[in-house]
Amino acid sequence: MPFLEKISHHLSSLVVKKEKSLYDLFHTLGYEPQYDDFTYKKSKWTESQRELIDKITLVSTSGEFYVFWVRMKREHLIRTAERTIIHKLTGEFPYNMIIFSNQSDTEWDFVNVKLAVNKESEDNKESRKRQIFRRIRISETERLRTATERISKIKVPEESISELELQKRHDEAFDVEQVTTAFFEEFKTVFNRFKSHLIDLTGDSKWAHNYTLQFMNRLIFVYFIQKKRWLGNDPEFVKSYWQTYQQSHQPADSFVSKWLKVLFFEAFNKKFSHPSWLSAEYQSVLQMAPYLNGGLFKEIRKLDDVYSIQISDDIFAGVFNFLQSYNFTITEDSPLDVEVAVDPEMIGKIYETMTFVEGDVNKAHDNGIVYTP
Repeated sequence: MPFLEKISHHLSSLVVKKEKSLYDLFHTLGYEPQYDDFTYKKSKWTESQRELIDKITLVSTSGEFYVFWVRMKREHLIRTAERTIIHKLTGEFPYNMIIFSNQSDTEWDFVNVKLAVNKESEDNKESRKRQIFRRIRISETERLRTATERISKIKVPEESISELELQKRHDEAFDVEQVTTAFFEEFKTVFNRFKSHLIDLTGDSKWAHNYTLQFMNRLIFVYFIQKKRWLGNDPEFVKSYWQTYQQSHQPADSFVSKWLKVLFFEAFNKKFSHPSWLSAEYQSVLQMAPYLNGGLFKEIRKLDDVYSIQISDDIFAGVFNFLQSYNFTITEDSPLDVEVAVDPEMIGKIYETMTFVEGDVNKAHDNGIVYTP
């Protein structure tokens, strides 16, 4: 089995095979197994610290680099509790990765702690280091593309390296900016393909660009909404909705023009019309959809109603498959505590970099946009 497939397999098995998959994962990554029950170390901890933990296990090592697994007593992982444990372990073992699971091992956080130097201020010339926590979440509802790609990068090389060099590899692997950049580069390819389809249908390049930009931002926003479980408590609403359409025997190439139109312009605006072709289940879900009092889902006459076209299912599938391969986070990150996933700021980045004045070819090319006058 290829290396990346092995990593993905071990990660996908975590919530089922649990600790066996964790040990297999780090064995595949080249770390020495330890299987050391670390519970006795808790005697040095405060009572409030011990109350957070079910058990601590030293899973693997590479020289003086340590991989710990901490099973928490709660059913949901909480960042503040994790930070308490991280501070304690890092004080004794400065080179490490700490992996947390909830009580039932259905949620996992792989945590990297990077030390960064604060910039000197005029009042304080002394440089101080601060800890930046970066997390990759594994659960039944999280996709594994980013986790697989990033965790594969912490493989121990065949040649001997120091603990500091291995720590640097971990810091690089958990770089959120690299995930953001990868998402945006792929986004531009998907964007241009969708836009080209609209140009083929209408011959209107300017409208095609503007429509594609608005459509993509609307759909990405839905991915954040479903993460909040605001659409039928379904964290995979878009996938379920798309699959229901495919099995519904409705006319082909009508998902965007009918199904998404109802979601965007009716459900999110409290104007739901209960179309007869929609199942009772989805009528109920869309009836209860949140009212989004903003401009993103407002039907724009000069944009949404200019052309009567049928956007093909194949073209939409390309957008869907792209978005389905990434994790989206709604956690309110701070500069010192972030999740390695696509966050809501991406919508602003897309608007800022993909919007351009008609005819500004140089700016379009700088952003990787295929512009056709």
